[in-house]
Amino acid sequence: MGRSKLVNRQDSMLKNASYLMLANVASLILVMGSSILLARNLSLDALGAYRIVTMYSATYTVILSMQFQNSILYFTTSEPALKKEWLGHSLGLFALLGLISACSFSALALALASLIPSDIADLLVIYGPVTGFRTFLLVVPIVSLGVGHPKFAIIQSVLYGVLQVGGYVLVVSRLPTVGMLIAVDTVSSFFASLLGFWWAGAQLKGMGLKIREFIPSRQKLRKQFVYSVWLAVASVIKTIGGSADRILASALLAQAVFGLYTTAALENPLIGVVLSSFVVALIPTLAKSFRTGDMDDFWKNWHQSILVCGLLLFPLMWFSVLWSREVLGLVYGEKFGQASSVFLLYSITPIFRCGSFQTVLRAIGETRYHPIAALVSMVCSIAAAFCGFKIWGMPGLAGGALTGYLSYNAIIIYFMQSRFGLSVWKLAGCEPTLKALWMTGIPVIPCLVCKLYLPAISDGWLMLITISIYVITYGIVVGNSESTVALFKSTFNLTGKTRS
Repeated sequence: MGRSKLVNRQDSMLKNASYLMLANVASLILVMGSSILLARNLSLDALGAYRIVTMYSATYTVILSMQFQNSILYFTTSEPALKKEWLGHSLGLFALLGLISACSFSALALALASLIPSDIADLLVIYGPVTGFRTFLLVVPIVSLGVGHPKFAIIQSVLYGVLQVGGYVLVVSRLPTVGMLIAVDTVSSFFASLLGFWWAGAQLKGMGLKIREFIPSRQKLRKQFVYSVWLAVASVIKTIGGSADRILASALLAQAVFGLYTTAALENPLIGVVLSSFVVALIPTLAKSFRTGDMDDFWKNWHQSILVCGLLLFPLMWFSVLWSREVLGLVYGEKFGQASSVFLLYSITPIFRCGSFQTVLRAIGETRYHPIAALVSMVCSIAAAFCGFKIWGMPGLAGGALTGYLSYNAIIIYFMQSRFGLSVWKLAGCEPTLKALWMTGIPVIPCLVCKLYLPAISDGWLMLITISIYVITYGIVVGNSESTVALFKSTFNLTGKTRS
């Protein structure tokens, strides 16, 4: 009976995770679409101003939310008898946080108006309501999971994205100004928040929750703060460190050049989708191996995940490196071709990300190292971005972002070595990473030959030919490796492995 309950819980976790991943994928597609639309239709000055405003708004949302959404997930799971009360508390709390976020963001922009350009300060002031609505939206997927309707997370993401993109289409065809874009953001986020609040409130009232139970509880807030404080510190540091190059760029570059930089500083959007999918299945497996003391199985499963993630992510990386200028010009417009070096540097981030080193620490319960790694990463990223800009300009800023990833991984590997006493080669996952680079790099050779010796063909046809050659060669290389084929099958059946 106990084993049956465990299987049901794991099935439920995987199902919920899949719904949230679908919501993230839907949101990702719509965000990419809106980014392309704005890049192609706005002037570089307007695009730069809009990117500055949205960047600071997103960072502020992370800081003010205090990672309370993660603590709600924890307490609704660890205290199932109080699940309804926690969900009601969370809805009221994030409604309050949304109001505080909207008012304080605008007030902070007014207070700092003398330190920033007047046009940016005005835009930041009127962006306060959007910041508040988006802060509230963080809790709706959690409530939808808590009440057993995870599909609503997908509905809300799609609705919000469609409203936003539809508004952008109308605006850029009639009055393409930053003020009108902010108006679209305000309206779309308001309706998405209103729908989410109404639906979540109705679901909880239907479960018997009284109005007074939607008022945030001081006792619950204290428990949340104790749980979330270190996660929040690490998250804020990591967010600032991960955005260090963009924050510096907003201060060092003209608005038009900043618009170029932020559009080209595009990380492979599949990274988050692929890694989150593997982490959901991998952490229970690693945790089980660690509890039973089977460390050979522990490292084998982790290295297999690195190899498969590399085989999935590196092909797009190689293609982006090979066609960086052409991809930027084709997707966003010819004016962005001059920032291709930034896009090229951001294209190689999968090498640093596919290891997902923090997953190992989470699996063994050593999360206290994350704030330290995040702090070191932030310092290294800011220093490298500033020095790189002074020496190489825009590519130097992007180099600072890569330095942040590298230093974060290095600190976690150091902690892992002090914990396990194994070689850096094994802890860094060098062997599976190099194998994935080799297997995905071989098909690049005929593609490079085509690019060099077929110059008379247009870029569009040449890219189509090289994609076809790459896919065929990749299939031959991977398909002829029986161990790799078996690895793909076993990894994609990892969810079944967690049930046994």
